[in-house]
Amino acid sequence: QVFFVLLISKDSFNSQFVEKELEYATGQGAWIVPVVIGNIVLPKWLENRLGQYFRVPGQPSNTDFEKIVADIAPETGIQLEEIEKLGKRNRKESRIILAEDSILLARMIKEALAKAGYDNILAFNNGKEAWDYLQSVREDQDFEKKVSLIITDIEMPEMDGHRLTKLVKEDQIMKDTPLIIFSSLINPEMRIKGKSLGADEQLSKPEIGHLVEVMDTLLERRGQ
Repeated sequence: QVFFVLLISKDSFNSQFVEKELEYATGQGAWIVPVVIGNIVLPKWLENRLGQYFRVPGQPSNTDFEKIVADIAPETGIQLEEIEKLGKRNRKESRIILAEDSILLARMIKEALAKAGYDNILAFNNGKEAWDYLQSVREDQDFEKKVSLIITDIEMPEMDGHRLTKLVKEDQIMKDTPLIIFSSLINPEMRIKGKSLGADEQLSKPEIGHLVEVMDTLLERRGQ
């Protein structure tokens, strides 16, 4: 079976068009997922290709846009070469909390951070799971060792990254914990919202090299 992705802009979404395309595709033995692009910041090369089909290596999910983009163009994903450009690095003891619902992206981020020396990572599938963990250790005397820095995506099931940020920054014990929003949804409007909630930094995927540099800076300020 052949798998394709059809990218459609939110403004030009036409259900009849999609149904017609799906009917034709399935009749030809193909399997198509229509992906409606909302406020996601697209790579420049992709902006002018809405409405086009992209063949992907496996069955796609219309809820995992970042995996779809990585499938369409692997060069847009997390690049380990960016870490190599940072030069030789020592292992860090800092405990990093990662909230990321994409299994693929979480694995890629963990691999890249480990290469940069940050191999003490606890990854959670959404903001709620991360928040449940944070609450479970907030009273511990060694809280700062158990939670040195938080990295969160924005769009996740159960609890999104903005809600997680708000909860962390309103908590008297956790509020000084460095928190980075790392998402493909970063745009001027989202940046304003993230700042208002107290995020220490907001970075666009897949800038993994920049993420590591920001982590270094924030942890150095905290004495870790």
